[in-house]
Amino acid sequence: MARLERRIVDIQEGDLFHASSRDMESILCLALTVRDGLIRARDICRWYEYEFDIVTGLELSGHGGESCLIDSVALLPEVHRMALHEMHERTRNAESEDANRLTDLDIQALLFVGSYYEENKLT
Repeated sequence: MARLERRIVDIQEGDLFHASSRDMESILCLALTVRDGLIRARDICRWYEYEFDIVTGLELSGHGGESCLIDSVALLPEVHRMALHEMHERTRNAESEDANRLTDLDIQALLFVGSYYEENKLT
């Protein structure tokens, strides 16, 4: 049976995906909106927001003068997906330093995605 390949156009609001810049900066993104041929996403580790072309995956907002490209849209295992969503919500609404501290689950999920997205790049 053929493996179902996800494509950039399959990204939906709330999905996590990975992008890289030319200097190999790793960007873990959360899709905020998908409409009008654009994916608006937030880097969940640094809080930058990006706009990507839904067909090419090329970042259009030009942060830092270095454009980046979506390079993996592989679905994460549920335990890691949930941990990253919870980390995003907790830190987004943080009112104290303690709320920004990474939990063991956060750390496990972040370590996992480092190799997972690398092993599951778009072809």
